[in-house]
Amino acid sequence: MTREGEIGKRMLILYSCALVLVLVVGAPWWLFRMATSGKYREGLAERLGFVPARIRERLDGQSVIWVHAVSVVKCWPPAD
Repeated sequence: MTREGEIGKRMLILYSCALVLVLVVGAPWWLFRMATSGKYREGLAERLGFVPARIRERLDGQSVIWVHAVSVVKCWPPAD
């Protein structure tokens, strides 16, 4: 493996460890905020797949398929 490849591998490991550390340290704060703030609870049912009441009322008993999607874009440098 080249020197650049070895450095890149180490940086990836360091970055992954930093992400885990931030998650472990930050999770209690985020959970507390989610429990005490209405902002985080608002729309939770929709994110869990439940059709909102305002939409059910409009459909007046029709069958519904609720699709919630997220777009994720990954950016990787071109391979050598």
